[in-house]
Amino acid sequence: MRPARDVALSNGFPIRGFLAFILLIVCGSATALDPSRQPSQYVLDNWQVAEGLPQASALAIARTPDGYLWVGTQEGLARFDGARFTVFDSNTEPAFSDNYISALLVDRTARLWIGTGSGVVVLENGRFTAFTRLGQLEHAYVRSIVEGNDGRVWVGTENGLFEIGGGRALSLTLRMDCPIAASARCTKTAKVCCG
Repeated sequence: MRPARDVALSNGFPIRGFLAFILLIVCGSATALDPSRQPSQYVLDNWQVAEGLPQASALAIARTPDGYLWVGTQEGLARFDGARFTVFDSNTEPAFSDNYISALLVDRTARLWIGTGSGVVVLENGRFTAFTRLGQLEHAYVRSIVEGNDGRVWVGTENGLFEIGGGRALSLTLRMDCPIAASARCTKTAKVCCG
């Protein structure tokens, strides 16, 4: 077994710690570690380009109900089945016009929403489809995707906030002359917060 390597961004931010944090958020409630065990007794896998990732910076992570782990990187989307990665990008999948995967969301109907540097792609029933119902969203840099309590999907972009649901897509004007919705989150009271 080879020792785990620390990998950091150019600003010194450790990627491994960030990935662990994101995995805890994505995977929901996790049971606590056994306090009687030493940290060295746990297995840590560190996946890089050599293991099949298209690029080493994980920007988004999601897990679909079929058990796949999806990793969004600057060079494409990777699906991990527990043993190997399969890469989806503009060279292998026509629905992707951009390889930069910035946001992932699995909605309540098991669709995977994929935010890219140039719009949204949806994976449903094994097929990738570019979301083209709203021109402003079609080529926008997607920064965040969340699902509201009512099942509507909210997409935060450089062009503002978009609501998708009920067979329609709407562009919403943000207050305070803030065109960028860098992040969005839905509260338990069904309010969408963005900033």
